[in-house]
Amino acid sequence: MSKLPSRLKMLGNFTVAVIKHAASGMKPVTEAQFLERMDACNTCPNLVIDDKGEGRCSLCGCWVEAKGSWESQNCPDKPSRWPRIKIGESGKPLKLKNERKDDNTEASN
Repeated sequence: MSKLPSRLKMLGNFTVAVIKHAASGMKPVTEAQFLERMDACNTCPNLVIDDKGEGRCSLCGCWVEAKGSWESQNCPDKPSRWPRIKIGESGKPLKLKNERKDDNTEASN
């Protein structure tokens, strides 16, 4: 069984996640996106079930159901186990602020 990060590390991770979530307008993912994320977490070797029966990520210490419901959050595994969230009818991927400029391509119309 994987061990959780220290309480101090988990507090820091949670603080960053809450700030990011609030700054993004506290938007939730869709039900389909949430279920897709939970499917990924449920098959992940980094999932830890705590003494209350709740799933936690051993990489960040977050409760996966809470973190998985926030649009602003990403899976901390490398590579991420959660698919990128797509928007609009065309399904264009969101441009993330932390992506390098040379990784982005111009959208064609």
